[in-house]
Amino acid sequence: MTANPVAAAVAHLKDEAIQAAAHEAVRTIEREAKILDEAAHDFGNPAPFPRSFNLGREEYLKKKAHYTLVSSLVSLRSTGINKWDAALSDAKTARFVELAKEEAAAAYDLYVMKLVGKIGPCKTAKLVGNHIWSKSTLVVTFEDKLPEKWTTRTIINISKLGKVFLQWPTRKIKW
Repeated sequence: MTANPVAAAVAHLKDEAIQAAAHEAVRTIEREAKILDEAAHDFGNPAPFPRSFNLGREEYLKKKAHYTLVSSLVSLRSTGINKWDAALSDAKTARFVELAKEEAAAAYDLYVMKLVGKIGPCKTAKLVGNHIWSKSTLVVTFEDKLPEKWTTRTIINISKLGKVFLQWPTRKIKW
């Protein structure tokens, strides 16, 4: 993917995107661990499976997403009829972090492909500053037209269902 000058200029920042996603995943695990501790590890308390008949669609989806998240992080042990003791699973939390890293890598690759498509064929590309997490500027030169400046910043978003995802809005700026 680094054959294009634009891709080569921003490729080294992919590792930072992956590490940021891993950091957010660890923060999510820590938040859920605290919630489990407060619920005395009773899985049915902080993350019960939602009943759709008494909830609106958005509320149902939000509670289902939380149930799915907690389920993906814990191991359950039956402590009675409809009683489950939940404990964070090392294997599941490690997989959660790895999945966040894989998704960040894929999202970054898509960002680079979109950026290359936006800018088009170019002669050179140089990233001014190494700060894509706040605001970075890419200076691009062409064979047959004036140089261009493109600015990118990173946004870490959380969907209404609790899914963390990264975005890199990029705009061409005037000289």
